[in-house]
Amino acid sequence: MKWTLRAAAIYNAAWGIFMMAFPNTWWDWIGQPRPNHEFLWAGLGSLILLFGAGYWIASYDPARHWGLVALGLASKVLGFLGTAVGCFIQKNVPIEFFWSAIANDLVWWVPFVLIVRWGIRTNR
Repeated sequence: MKWTLRAAAIYNAAWGIFMMAFPNTWWDWIGQPRPNHEFLWAGLGSLILLFGAGYWIASYDPARHWGLVALGLASKVLGFLGTAVGCFIQKNVPIEFFWSAIANDLVWWVPFVLIVRWGIRTNR
């Protein structure tokens, strides 16, 4: 659990810094027009960076800090679902963007659920 959370922390920190430092690069990579308001993408990067800090803190004692992991899990579920709705239902988000939802959100669901479940059971 400790190393899963540290991996999540490093990944989120790297992705957040990337989004802030190079706000147009992702859009260039997926072949989409750059957004008109790049500060929104960069601002989202700062939130992702903060989640990385939370995962690092939680890694010191996952059972005690399971609530931080639960918040991260909620953000990853909602982020994935929002992207899926935009891509497949509303069709106002390019399908290529869905790759970011898989890499940034979906891959963390199972380990975060297991950590939260273990934390709740441990603290009963």
